This record gives sequence, C-alpha cells and structure tokens, in this order.
Amino acid sequence: MKVNFNNIYEKIYKASKEELSNIKKKNTKDILMLLMIIGIVLLILFFVNKVLMAMALFSSFIVFIIFVSKKENKFREIYKFEVIRTLVEEYSKDLKFSPLSSLTRREYANSRFDINFDRFRTEDEINGKLSQGDTIKMAQVTTYKEEYVDDGNGGTEKREVMTFNGLYGYVILNTPIFNNITITTNYNAKRYDKNRIEVESSEFEKLYDLYAIDKVQAMEIFTSELIEKFVKLNENKKYIFNMKIENSTIYFRYRCGEIFEPPLLSEGVDFKLLYKYFSTINFPIEIIEEIIEKSKAVGI
Repeated sequence: MKVNFNNIYEKIYKASKEELSNIKKKNTKDILMLLMIIGIVLLILFFVNKVLMAMALFSSFIVFIIFVSKKENKFREIYKFEVIRTLVEEYSKDLKFSPLSSLTRREYANSRFDINFDRFRTEDEINGKLSQGDTIKMAQVTTYKEEYVDDGNGGTEKREVMTFNGLYGYVILNTPIFNNITITTNYNAKRYDKNRIEVESSEFEKLYDLYAIDKVQAMEIFTSELIEKFVKLNENKKYIFNMKIENSTIYFRYRCGEIFEPPLLSEGVDFKLLYKYFSTINFPIEIIEEIIEKSKAVGI
C-alpha cells in the first residue's frame, strides 16, 4: 500500500494545529492561575497560622496534581481523536482507530511471542481491512512479569519487570499460507535448529533467526528484497520486528515503546513526530501485504 504522508500531514496540520495550540495555551494559563491562587493563600496563611499553612501546602499539592492530570488527560483524549484518528483513517479508509478499544489478553497470548507475562495492558486499537481484504487488528501492548529478588535484609521482595512495550497485531488471511514461518530475535541457543534458514544477508543474521517447516516455500516469500526491509527497520528505528505465519494467521510485533501519545510541551503536530506514528502503522502493513502478494504469486 503506497500512501503519501505529506498529504496526510497537511490535512492534519490545517485541521488541528490551531485548535490544539489554543487548548495548550488555555491549559497553561489555567495552571498558572491555579499556582498564583495557591501561592497567595499560602502566603496569607504563613502570617496567620504556620501549622495551618503546612496542612494547606500538602492539600494544595494534591489539588495541583489532580488538576494538571485532568487537563493532560483531556488533551490526550482530544489529540487522539483529532490527530491519530485522522492519521489512521487518511492512511486507509478501511482502517478505524479506537483509542478506548483494545485487544484481549487471549488475542495477544495466541501468538506465543510472550508466554511468561503476569500483567497485560493495551489500548489504541486499529482494526479493519488490508488492501486485499484480509482482516487486521493491532494495538499498543505492554506486558509485565513479576520477579522475586533479594531485598538485602535476608528476605525477598516482589518486583515487576516490563517484558514487552510496543505495537502488536495479527492478520486473518483470506487465503491461508500452509506453512509455519517465524522471524524472531537472534537466539544463539537455537542456531542449529533443523527448521532454521540461513539467509544471505549477514546483517539480518546478526539480528534475526528465520525458521520454517517448508524452507523452500519460505524462501520464495522472504526474498532478499523483503529481508532487507527488516534490516533497514533496525538501521533507521532500532526496532526489532518479530513475525509468525501460522496457516491462516500472521502475528507481528515490534518494540517501539509507547505510541500515539501527545508530547508534554507541544501540541504534537510536528512533521517528525507524526511521520514516526505513520511509519509505525505503515511498516507492518507494507510487509504483510507484500508477503500476501508473494504467496499468491508463487501459488502458495
């Protein structure tokens, strides 16, 4: 799918820049006003009752945090509706962005990318159809594992460790690819697995391992040109892209961190940031559509 980002950016900029800028300015003004009121109240209490001032200082801090959080959450809601929704739906009329929807724990676990996580968090679902009509769902996903470590006093304490943070999704294929193909992070312990395929790209070999039940079929799909796209993703973004093809389903994920979030100090419609979000959506779709096309071309 070839999409012109410049056209999408121009539309978002014209539609949202001024509105989001005005909201940011009003939020800043309201926060400064609250700080001024808190400052005046605390100053008066300083000369009247220092004990009461100390109590008011603590209460003021709580009020300030709640006030700022509400402002930020409201801006985040508007940003995702105005900017990210437009970005997704201008990218493809067949895709919908639902910030309040998410994948289920089972949808993530079905991929078996991550089998040892204890806590699961997800938001910002994108769903719809690819250009060939195959169904796609993807979302921001974060997983955590609980570990018990030495607390330094002869006991143990529970610690939560993030195991994955990025984009995860899957595609239901209209025409199954009758094979099991996996591209995963380079794992030396499995270098001699009988299903491992050694590819010509030395850079790919440093980053990934490619496995398949039917190796000949896999190499007809994963040509040198397609392999190079995985390498370039790491060169440009430092992301590792994992993928599994299991008959009628393609699972994918990459560790790109939090996505689709507005920046703290700006309205979030600068070219570089939106191009990052655009690329986050575009890369897996472009790769998967190429895989589907190649599998059909070779009669798989």
